[in-house]
Amino acid sequence: MFRRLGGRVVYNAFDPMRLEALQGLPNARAPRPLADGRPFTVVMTGRMQPRKDHGSVISAARLLASRSAPSAWRFLLIGDGPKRRELQIQAADLVTAGVVEFASPGLEVLPLVGTADVGVLMTNDATHAEGCSNSIMEYMASGLAVVCCDSGGNKELVADGVNGYLVRPGDAADLARRLEQLRADPVGRSRMGAAGNARLLREFSLARMIDAYVGIYDDCVRTTRDLPVGTP
Repeated sequence: MFRRLGGRVVYNAFDPMRLEALQGLPNARAPRPLADGRPFTVVMTGRMQPRKDHGSVISAARLLASRSAPSAWRFLLIGDGPKRRELQIQAADLVTAGVVEFASPGLEVLPLVGTADVGVLMTNDATHAEGCSNSIMEYMASGLAVVCCDSGGNKELVADGVNGYLVRPGDAADLARRLEQLRADPVGRSRMGAAGNARLLREFSLARMIDAYVGIYDDCVRTTRDLPVGTP
């Protein structure tokens, strides 16, 4: 008899060296006042393809803009992909009003993410489930509270009510409700951003990922060494 290794999960990690790109940028952990008339900025990064639900984000933007002055909100959609043109047409009125803005990510997306107040990730759960989302980790690294759909591996990064909120997939009204709540509560938003940043650096570091892989390799070596001679 001999022991066989079971499955292991190793989370991907965030490289803290990337935080240098945020130097000199305002951070949501020190909430910026809205009294100066600047819009509350919501960011979503991700390739514009059917697996991502940019449509719900645009619908939430339209709903929120209808409840207040258009200048109160700014939705920054960062990414390229086959659905980009379709989404630009869908949001044309909001783009004209200054509520929605499309941007390309460039080589490093963090300087754009760092200008936001909240990070959002919505996914089409009929066709896709997120793993350990790099977009969410970038929001957490930037000190942003996160609002994302409750599907796939998102809840492994976002603890509801602690470093952000989980909303129903495809539910633009639920997304808008949470964004309004965060806009109205800068102290709570800052607390969530700080909690997410601390969790990222503690639990999703490069050192932790490397240690996890080394542990798996060590177990494989020990298990192979202990096998009876001639075992296939």
